[in-house]
Amino acid sequence: MPRTKLTEKYCKPAAPPPDYVKAIILERIDALGKSPDAVASAMQYSRATWFSRKKQHTNQWPLGEIVRLCAFLGIPPEDLRASIRY
Repeated sequence: MPRTKLTEKYCKPAAPPPDYVKAIILERIDALGKSPDAVASAMQYSRATWFSRKKQHTNQWPLGEIVRLCAFLGIPPEDLRASIRY
């Protein structure tokens, strides 16, 4: 039988897993009213890097950056641990 591409055409791609770590970080940034410049300076990189990092899934972020950002925002380690899904 010839090969068909029906599965590629009609099947939806798998949805990316939910990013609970990013959700708790962005909620805290919004609740505290932090500007992108303040967050970028706390993370020790430029504003453009912060916006590109914000588009990525936190699986691609270095762990040190996540911990540094949570310390800056005052997120307790227990909340961070609870938001991580394996």
